Amino acid sequence: YQRRVRVHAHTHDLNCLAVVNDQYLVSAGVDTRLSFKPLENLEMSSADRVLSYPPNHHFHLSSADGRRMLVQFISHLELWVLENIKEEQLDKFSNEPSSVAQHTPKSFLLMRYDVKNRIIVSSALSSNGQLMAYSTLNSTRVVELPADNHDSEDEFEHGVIQEFNEGFDQVEFSADGLYLFGSSGSQVKKLDLSSSENIFTVSQTKTINETDDDDEQEEAFKVEHFAISADGRYIASTNWTELFIWDTSRENKPLLSNIVVEDTATALRFHPRTNKLFILTASKKILIYCPVTRKVNERAAKSKSGDDTFTGLAFVPNINEQLIAYSYKTLLFVDTLSIGGTPKNLR
Repeated sequence: YQRRVRVHAHTHDLNCLAVVNDQYLVSAGVDTRLSFKPLENLEMSSADRVLSYPPNHHFHLSSADGRRMLVQFISHLELWVLENIKEEQLDKFSNEPSSVAQHTPKSFLLMRYDVKNRIIVSSALSSNGQLMAYSTLNSTRVVELPADNHDSEDEFEHGVIQEFNEGFDQVEFSADGLYLFGSSGSQVKKLDLSSSENIFTVSQTKTINETDDDDEQEEAFKVEHFAISADGRYIASTNWTELFIWDTSRENKPLLSNIVVEDTATALRFHPRTNKLFILTASKKILIYCPVTRKVNERAAKSKSGDDTFTGLAFVPNINEQLIAYSYKTLLFVDTLSIGGTPKNLR
């Protein structure tokens, strides 16, 4: 790390430090002082901004065509749309930068959705980009989104089609947009959007023997990430160091596999066609789990910068064999067909 700025706010040690709304550096120390420092007033030796971690916004891309993107902030959501390019325009692309810049599609803000006096914990965008879901600490709403010709300056009657009296750490739509999955504590629930019924619940638990009498006990683990296969059959979740995979097509939704990961699992994503599970780890490895054989393959995910920790996975819309591993400053494109080989870095 390289020091960017030095702040003298306390006479003794700090107890805690936080960045609030990307505007204030807040600190509390053993000297009983509570300090608020505006970031804009700090004399930075670099143009880099001081950001809170995790970042206060998240991105969701509609997988049907990739044209819609939902951006989550602390207390509002923004829906961005990529303008549609006709096929005849694609033929005009050339290797000349000026030509590419002239015909590259532009994005525009379609809608801003404010959640008053609440903090947004998680959000999701349906595959077709027509629905969004967001969760606060104690409730979850599913909202119908406007068409592309909606004027962002006009009021939009946000159609809340369903509301649940429970908050979730993560929410995901099923591929057909009929169900919503949500994780809370050690559980992942499948909810029906038409009836609000809880279809089923799977729990991230393990059977352990704690006593000499070999009495079996269940130990629960908090769900940090989860993923749903495109056909809805498999659910995968992790508590950072272990993976839990369920086959929901079978009676009682049995646990298919429990895999120990050598390091932290930072992201999960099912292949949209083959149902293989791709697991991204903090040590820049991609694990590929096959639910049919229950075997795991491993490969490296290295970028040119070399120091990135990848925090997310996504498949390129309409190109199912291209996987993107991304960090805060790097996109790494991986050819999933060459599982045994070196990842193809197209950056």
